[in-house]
Amino acid sequence: MSAPAAAKATNKAVSSRDYYRYRRFEGVNLGSWFVNERWICESVFANAAAPGQSDLDICKGSNAQKILETHWDNWMTTSDWQFIVNQGMNTVRLPIGYYHLSQDSIIADTDFAPYGHGAWDRIMMAINTAASYGLGVLVDLHAAPGGQNTQPHSGTSSGQAKLWGNATNQACCLSALVFLVQKLSNVDNVIGLELLNEPSNGNYLAGWYIDTMKELRKYSSDFPIYIHDGFDPAYYAKFVGSHTDLGYVVQDTHFYRCFSASDTAKSSDAIIQQVITDTTGFWASMASWSKGRLIVGEWSAALADSSLKQSTRVFDSSRGYFAYVQLAMFKADVAAGWMFWTVKKESGKDTAWSLEDARKANTVPSDFSRFLVLPKGTAPQQPIPA
Repeated sequence: MSAPAAAKATNKAVSSRDYYRYRRFEGVNLGSWFVNERWICESVFANAAAPGQSDLDICKGSNAQKILETHWDNWMTTSDWQFIVNQGMNTVRLPIGYYHLSQDSIIADTDFAPYGHGAWDRIMMAINTAASYGLGVLVDLHAAPGGQNTQPHSGTSSGQAKLWGNATNQACCLSALVFLVQKLSNVDNVIGLELLNEPSNGNYLAGWYIDTMKELRKYSSDFPIYIHDGFDPAYYAKFVGSHTDLGYVVQDTHFYRCFSASDTAKSSDAIIQQVITDTTGFWASMASWSKGRLIVGEWSAALADSSLKQSTRVFDSSRGYFAYVQLAMFKADVAAGWMFWTVKKESGKDTAWSLEDARKANTVPSDFSRFLVLPKGTAPQQPIPA
């Protein structure tokens, strides 16, 4: 992305706010800080109520407030922030839950009502800390009232997406988003607000996006709004490109090749080759359809074990090769930004999902800002450069 056209036309210096918002993003997610996932941070679930997979389960367990506050205050350290900067990154994506916002009216009549306020002051401290390192922050509503998808990372372990078809939950969600726009739209290093993370898709989603954005524009006409595409990237690329009337709207797509049955049946070699030869062209089309308003809010070096076992390379080499071909695709003037999932895990070596572990294993570059764009149709040669 480049600076807004108005700034170019007048030759005026780009403001600090626009500098954060409209530069190309190279970043990482701060996963399991304010929306917890057991596979990333096991210890915070020590006293969680069954099934012990979501923030609501933690809140229902014993000694929850102390456990959560200790986690919030210690998960991200000075060395973690410095690591992000040293990797040449300029942006972080910050997943939060609606239950962290400091208003009783927002959580009233929801699952979290009995547990009081969450971590709003700490969230603002996190944003200010990011600014001290020159990092922009994309605030992502990762957990919406009732859950916007069926996964525990939506805040609840119910296995149901109860945001949809529930007027109370939707009203609460809108109140949360209005609160966030009012609090964040004038914070220089907040690059935008993502309305929902990975919402369950259906014929209701596009209309909900339109109605919600129209309401939010009453509070800020220029604050960038990000929408996840519900894993229908082509449709929402065209949606974003056709709805310039809703202000500055950006599509967030998540790129994973380790979950679907068709991917897990393929060898990692086949997946990598497909990215090189086929996927880049599709991404170029999406960039065109969305008028360049396209980021990859989540990606990783993960490949299914079934794919890795069919590979001609050792596991870390396959992951590294996969990471590099993705970076080449993202940086070939296709994606306006990308963010790795996630910065770290609590324990164990995970070169697929933990950026800090991946860097130690040389699965990802030592400096993302200097990663070169490769000629179309080519891939990095082994060995993978440091």
